Amino acid sequence: MGLHDLDIPGQLFRGETAHPAEAPRHVHLHRGDQFLLDPVRAAGRIRFRCPHRQRRLPRAGFVSGLIHCRVYFILNKGKIRASRMKWTYGYVFLALSWSMNGSAATGICDSQDEYILLLHGGFASAPERVERQHLDVLKRAVTVGLKALANGATALDVVEDSIVLLEDAGIYDAGKGSYFNSEGFVENDASLMEGHTGRAGAVAAAQSLGNPIRAARIAMDRTPHVLFVGATGEATLIELGAEAVEDPKSYFKEYRPPPPQEPAEEHGTVGAVALDRCGNLAAGTSTGGTPGKMPGRVGDSPIIGAGSFANAKYALSATGKGEH
Repeated sequence: MGLHDLDIPGQLFRGETAHPAEAPRHVHLHRGDQFLLDPVRAAGRIRFRCPHRQRRLPRAGFVSGLIHCRVYFILNKGKIRASRMKWTYGYVFLALSWSMNGSAATGICDSQDEYILLLHGGFASAPERVERQHLDVLKRAVTVGLKALANGATALDVVEDSIVLLEDAGIYDAGKGSYFNSEGFVENDASLMEGHTGRAGAVAAAQSLGNPIRAARIAMDRTPHVLFVGATGEATLIELGAEAVEDPKSYFKEYRPPPPQEPAEEHGTVGAVALDRCGNLAAGTSTGGTPGKMPGRVGDSPIIGAGSFANAKYALSATGKGEH
């Protein structure tokens, strides 16, 4: 399969499964097997390499025909040494690779000019009206996040705060917008990891947390553990400062009732990776899981090394159907 090289301004991009188009603000993939961002050659410009042959994808579950995956992501005009976004079957894989050694974060990072923030809103298929909402929220979140990085915020803080904005939006499968399980209630998962320290925190099957990513941060900062699960784990994190919504059914009910047996997904998991001006990386992922899942089911998103991972050189946020 041949490859196209497309030089496109480093700003807001939309990627989806379609033949590469001429429009400079869109990058399209049909086969969906690999998507690379080559080294930047000029400020604010990224080179994209993507497959160009049209190929129909097989039907399978909620993925049918050409609707394979859809992701929205943001790049700022900092230098990216070897970033990549890779589609495997039904997955979004968002990654940063950085060649500089990070420094210890002290709360204010301003030792270098480069900083990067990438966000994704999952691979769900949505009507045009919902897509516009997704883009508007992502624009808002990335504007706030990049400003914070420019002012010296740490990658960890920006990843957490960016995901909070997406959780609160109510239009993604995360936080307020989470899918209900087969019994009609929400069970949220989230994970967060800081690259240069290796610290991580996660929560799974949380039923009353409006911002699961905040709870993951509390697990990281205030306990010697990484993953807290279910009602007892949730209660522990609430005792340590995580905020529970007063009435989960009322808080989540405006989104949708329990879905049918094989629902069409319109909202996706969210994730973020960031590089701060100290040269440090962080990654985070938040999800409500698959629509109509069995109670107690936990996917890949809260698993460190699967949903989120970061070290001194790489930061990754991945999402998809965990059983695959």
